[in-house]
Amino acid sequence: NWLEQLVTGHSLIYVEKQHRMNYYAFILFSIQVGFLFLVRSEVLFLGAETVSVVHISQRITNGSYTALS
Repeated sequence: NWLEQLVTGHSLIYVEKQHRMNYYAFILFSIQVGFLFLVRSEVLFLGAETVSVVHISQRITNGSYTALS
């Protein structure tokens, strides 16, 4: 009976460790995603005036062309 308890306790510890590792991996992943998002938004902010104006004008012209046609 003590062997069963030992095995179940060990497996529980293992599950706990796995869960903790998954938690850390998730935190690291979210940090990476947030960092990438920050970097991309930074780039977008830096190139916003040129990119967004061109993109919006293209969008508008495309929309008007499709509306006209």
